[in-house]
Parts: sequence; C-alpha cells; structure tokens
Amino acid sequence: MGDDLERLETWMDRCQQSIPAKLNARQPTLFPAFCGFNEHMGFRARMSLENEITRTIPKKAIRHVVSIKRFNQRVNAAAKLFVPHVTFLCQNRTVDVIVCVIPDDLYDVVAKRIRSPAEDQIEDPDPDDLVEANFRTSLKAACLHLGVPLQLIRAKSLEPNPPDMQDDATKAWNFCTALYYKANQTVPWRLPVDPNTPGTCYAGIGFFRSRDRNVLHTSLAQIFDELGNSVILRGTPVSVDKDDRRPYLRSDQAEELLSRALAGYKDALGHAPARMGLHRTSRIRLEELEGFESASSAEGVSTLDCVTVHDADIRLFREGLYPPHRGTMIRCRNPNTSCTLGGQLTTTKLIRVYMSPNHFGLQLNIRRDPPRG
Repeated sequence: MGDDLERLETWMDRCQQSIPAKLNARQPTLFPAFCGFNEHMGFRARMSLENEITRTIPKKAIRHVVSIKRFNQRVNAAAKLFVPHVTFLCQNRTVDVIVCVIPDDLYDVVAKRIRSPAEDQIEDPDPDDLVEANFRTSLKAACLHLGVPLQLIRAKSLEPNPPDMQDDATKAWNFCTALYYKANQTVPWRLPVDPNTPGTCYAGIGFFRSRDRNVLHTSLAQIFDELGNSVILRGTPVSVDKDDRRPYLRSDQAEELLSRALAGYKDALGHAPARMGLHRTSRIRLEELEGFESASSAEGVSTLDCVTVHDADIRLFREGLYPPHRGTMIRCRNPNTSCTLGGQLTTTKLIRVYMSPNHFGLQLNIRRDPPRG
C-alpha cells in the first residue's frame, strides 16, 4: 500500500504540469491536452499531499480480505479497511478531500463478482447475499457522516498511460475536476453573470419511490442559484392521482417545499431571489400552483415562472445533412405551449466531435403555466 501512495504522489505532481493530448486520436477535439493544475493557469489552485495527512493499510490486512470467500462479506470487509483511516484523518487532520487508492489485488475481488463453483453449489444462500454489495457505495455510506468527500482511484490508473484505460490527459481532467469540485463544492467554470440582472433561483421538482417501497412517492427539489450552486431538498410523502397515476403535491406540501428552497437560497446569498423558475416533467395542478404562489409571495419573490418540460412527438428536420440548430423553437396553437430543441453544440471545434447527420437533437414540449389573477 505504501507503493501506491508513492504512485499517487507522483501522479499528483505530474498533474501540476500540462499533459499532452492523446496521440493519434481519431477525434482530437474529444481528447484535449491537460492544462495543468497549479496556481498560475487552468484551475488556478494547488493540490497538497503531505506525509502527515496520509495513512497506510498493511498488506497483511489486504491479503486477509482478498482471501474471504463470500463476495458480500469480502466487499464489506474491504470497506471496513478504509473506514478507520478515513475517520482518523477527518477528526485529527485538516483535509479537503480524502483520496482512497484501491490496490489492484483488492480491486479485482471487490469490483465485480466472480462466482466460484463452490458458491454455485450452495443450496441455502446466506440472506446477506440476496442483495449484492457495492464497494464504492458501502465505503462512502460508512464515511458520509464525517463530512469530508472521498475520491476513489485504482492503483493501476496511477501508472503512465496504462493499457485499456483513459489516456493521461483525459484522466487528469477527470481526476482534477473531481478533486476541485469536491474540495470547493463548485465547478471550475460557470456562465458569466450580469451583476445588474436580478437574482434568479431555479428549482426542479421530481418524485421517487422510497427504498423500502412502502411510501409510494416522495417529493424532491433541487435548487440552483445563478452561480450554478445547488442544494437538494427532500419533501414529504405525496399522493398519486387515481386516473393518470402521476404523483402530485397538496397545496400545503407545495408551499412548504418551495419555502424551504427559497430559504436555502437566502441562506447562501443573503437575500431572496427576484425571480423563481420552477420546472417539472408533469403538469402542475391548480392546488400545487396555489402553494407555490403562496410561498413565493411570502418570501418577496416578484416573478414566478412554472414550466412543464416533457418529450414531444414532433421531429424537426433541416434541409441538407445537418440537424436543426440548437435553440430552434416552434410555437404551437396553444399560446402556453412551445417546442424547443436542445442537445446540439454548434461551436466549430465541437461539431467535429458531436455533430452527426443522423442525430436531430432533443425535442422538448414546454408548457408555461400563466400566473392567475
């Protein structure tokens, strides 16, 4: 395991400098050179890996886990190898992200289940084996309460241009972007913001079944500010329409969920947004709209836009071999409905990568629910 830490240090040192693009790539714009992770260019930040913030797992402990026969037990034991070391670093050292290097011999036995003949002959399976364990999920779930993000990486991927894996430049982009985001909880790029434009809060509302399947659906809202920062809020159990089987919120649930979203925005930026953009994939009911309007009014939001986005049956074609331009919009007879096109990049360099004469983009049918009153 000590050798793997040395390889990690070597790799992080290399990421501080530019890395050439993939050689002889059929799509060179898809595999650009890496800019380097340093304070002077690119990310304009610095990575620090010092001996006092590293921990080593003994090889004997790894060999013991590798020898465990049952897959689920092996995966859970592998996760437990890392948990005490992650806990120590979180509680006794100042760290932004913890990188867990997975040794090759351990990765081979926990990443994918390979049944042995002895396992196939078992008549009465262990109840714990009925739900297959996942090493990544188990480790991150066990360390979630510590509040420091983890970055898992295979020891093999730390080698220069290993076969059957990403080239070093692409690997550096993915690795460094992940560390930057997890350490700062933000992405290293964002759309330019006009300081004279009133602040806008965007929220998407969705529904999902609870893990135990006992609760039909639970409301969920993900809110974004104009800087691209996001927060996920979980709501309360909701009802399902008996006719179309779609979940919906009661007026009080809609008001409570949006009030929490706006409160999160206000806590982050220190003021309420002037505009609220709310969208979901099913039509917003009148009682839901009443709740949303009540919440936005109570928080002093001057504009509330409720948008329903779903797939359309319309296909758009453009004369020639190329698909319609991104942003093309068709207004329908219904004054509150339109069809817009997304998913295509028209930048000259990116066209050579993503543009295809057989791909016509994504059609979205957007219904704007007008304000009442």
